[in-house]
Amino acid sequence: MLAPSEARDLGWLKESLQAAIELEFATVPVYLCGMWSIEVQSGAAFSSIRSIVIDEMFHMALACNMLTTIGGTPEINTEKVRPKYPGHLPGGVRKGLTVALTGLSKQGRRSDVYADRVS
Repeated sequence: MLAPSEARDLGWLKESLQAAIELEFATVPVYLCGMWSIEVQSGAAFSSIRSIVIDEMFHMALACNMLTTIGGTPEINTEKVRPKYPGHLPGGVRKGLTVALTGLSKQGRRSDVYADRVS
């Protein structure tokens, strides 16, 4: 959330943390669907995606804790912030990218269905 430094007050910080929460929350189901679609749930691909899922959940928990610490209340399970699939990532992140709850596929990788790329 771009803002001049003089506009970065407590309200701006609360809004920014809420935006981070929404982004992290929106990515977890996408990665889980990809991870669960792997038939042999071991190996590099499965482990890499599992690691990303754990990181995303950790980032969300950190943002929730920071927001609570400064007097905010994380908004997670409301119609306004609940992720919708297929759809776009919250906050205008990677505009034009549509994320969906699908399994891993060559077609999905080529069409950039996933928010991040796993090498």
